[in-house]
Amino acid sequence: MKSDLNQLLTADSMLNIAGYKFVERGEGYCAAGAVEDIVESRGAIKATVAGTHNYKVKIQVYHNELDYICNCPVGQRGLFCKHLVATGLAWLQEQQGSPPVKKTKYMALGAQWPFPVGGNFFMGKEYR
Repeated sequence: MKSDLNQLLTADSMLNIAGYKFVERGEGYCAAGAVEDIVESRGAIKATVAGTHNYKVKIQVYHNELDYICNCPVGQRGLFCKHLVATGLAWLQEQQGSPPVKKTKYMALGAQWPFPVGGNFFMGKEYR
């Protein structure tokens, strides 16, 4: 049986919650290996996401809904920010058996996420 996180934290749910702008930015952060120290424990995902500063992220299920927080300015307003998206994507990648992306100089210069980024694609799916 899948955990509550597996059922609720999906590519589609992140797109619905965060919107295209934050998803596109989060994909870039994930692709660049900015998600560090990702840990799943007691039904919660915690990570540090390197950006302008290092931001602390937590995603969990509370009363059958995603509950999330990031200490960036956008996350502190209760929005599912790019750091939360990056963490969710990194976690999904681990769930699919892919090793976590490590930050490298090459990636920082614009290497692409393994799925098409931008345009009308998200996590390899076309949408309009």
